[in-house]
Amino acid sequence: MPKLRIRPSKPVSALAAVVGIVFVIIGIYWAINVFPSKAPWIDKAIIALWTFVAAGICLYHVANIVSSRGVANEVIDVDPTTSVPSAEQRLQRLMELRAKQLISEEEYQKQRTIVINGI
Repeated sequence: MPKLRIRPSKPVSALAAVVGIVFVIIGIYWAINVFPSKAPWIDKAIIALWTFVAAGICLYHVANIVSSRGVANEVIDVDPTTSVPSAEQRLQRLMELRAKQLISEEEYQKQRTIVINGI
């Protein structure tokens, strides 16, 4: 079954990568100043977690920028048996509805124009 891959656009990934780099720099700065001190272990763990998460976010968005396919953040299965009716089929259906008087002549003309303009 075919799949659609949804990922952030390149400009969004570029912005997120820059923000991620800034957050990594902040994390490294905190690590340099806190790890040598006698700070509680929880502070050190939070700083390490902050830095690793920021690095992961940054790497994800850099991969989206440099890769042609990118890294999908959502994948949608597409049913190939579902098809969109052709313009000819849509016009035929409109004529049937008009013949059965289920739509008015005005509505028929309006919808016919929409179908023809969409070709």
